[in-house]
Amino acid sequence: MSSSVNMFKEHPTLFTDYDSGEIAATADYLEAAVQPGGLLRQMLVYPMVDCKIKLNGSAKEIHLPAEVWTPIGVAAESFNIKTASGTGTVHWQGWYR
Repeated sequence: MSSSVNMFKEHPTLFTDYDSGEIAATADYLEAAVQPGGLLRQMLVYPMVDCKIKLNGSAKEIHLPAEVWTPIGVAAESFNIKTASGTGTVHWQGWYR
């Protein structure tokens, strides 16, 4: 195999698997954090309402605007999500090696 092909196989943006899901979110964080099938390297989140997300058990929140695919480029083993108010559906997908 040529060295350029080997370099491509090891490139940090090459992903070999993905996970995705849908969450029925409320104004309280989920009782148990979502744990995808692997360490997510990149993630897209599409909330139907304004939401906040926490990654890897952190206390820090990231705001997610309603009806916008928001990219998250932080490696995530788990995440937790809540709406700004009320209830709503959140779609997510993430890629890992």
